[in-house]
Amino acid sequence: MVSFGLYIAVGQPSLVDQRFAMPPKDENRLDSVNSNNLEVIAQGLLQQLQVESKNVRGWVMLARYYINLGKYGKAVLAAERAVSIDSQDSEAQSVYGETLYFAADRIITPIVRSTFLTVLEKEPTEPRARYYLALADAIDGKEPEAHSALQTLIDESPIEAPYLPILLYTADTIAKKIGLKSILSTKARHVMRELLKKSPAWWTTKEDLRAATIIFEADQNRVVRYIVGRLEHKLRKNQADLNGWVKSANAYQVLGEVSKEEAALRKAAHLAPQNVEILLRYGRILRKVAENKQTEESVALMRQVLTVDPDNLEALFLVGRAEASAGRIDIGKALMMKALRKLPQDTKEYIALKKQIESISE
Repeated sequence: MVSFGLYIAVGQPSLVDQRFAMPPKDENRLDSVNSNNLEVIAQGLLQQLQVESKNVRGWVMLARYYINLGKYGKAVLAAERAVSIDSQDSEAQSVYGETLYFAADRIITPIVRSTFLTVLEKEPTEPRARYYLALADAIDGKEPEAHSALQTLIDESPIEAPYLPILLYTADTIAKKIGLKSILSTKARHVMRELLKKSPAWWTTKEDLRAATIIFEADQNRVVRYIVGRLEHKLRKNQADLNGWVKSANAYQVLGEVSKEEAALRKAAHLAPQNVEILLRYGRILRKVAENKQTEESVALMRQVLTVDPDNLEALFLVGRAEASAGRIDIGKALMMKALRKLPQDTKEYIALKKQIESISE
């Protein structure tokens, strides 16, 4: 999130795969094109794939662009190409099922259903397949089952997942139909309907993400508190849910509730003492609470990081500074020099750290 569409700007543990995201190389290539013109983007990507014909991610992305262009036949062909390159790729299979769904005029045909079921046999947590199968239940008149499946998927999805808006919107639509309490505002639902007319598939461009952010801005606290409430209920039952504590910390960060974010990260750090990203993030929040000063606990965390990753630049610098402050000048300088050697010379970070080290020697 921050309002569902954006990635939170903090260290994230690799707990959940970031699906549906284009590889950096391809994404940078597309950024140079006028992203308001999907035709131009699709054409540019197609030209790229003439050279990189075995790029599964590229064919998957092209299929999704064709869906948003309404060129469902071409979308199917692009997805088929991805599957032919790697038949074991769950995302490619899932996107193939999505293209078949749109090509069949948004009907869950037997082949669409079987494609998604095959995906879940290989990867039971694959979100796109779970979404469309829940949609199939709703179409078949099984709204309560569909709503329950979508709610479970929402609970298990990362808060920063770019596909969360469509899950929330679909679950909310079904909730209204079966008499459950709505999560989103009337305005958010209206704008979401309009966006889906333009971009029916799962988010494919950064502009879509921005649009989703704008749509849900007014509903941010409302929905985040709803998600937090469900998380807290689950965590009371399962204190060992590492992903739940991390997701909870992310939600509290959005809400600006620092003490609760710190408590969630403390739980996560206890559960994952070898997870460098969690340890670093917990150390950051401890320093934030202490008005950007190191504490005994934050320094201990950075020492813990160094036992797992002896070359971690952030931990080297912070432990080095702590050692120097404690009067162990040689040890502190050695750690900070190790950090310095990891920075490119002549950068502002290199220059600033070098000055700090020189000031210690004085």
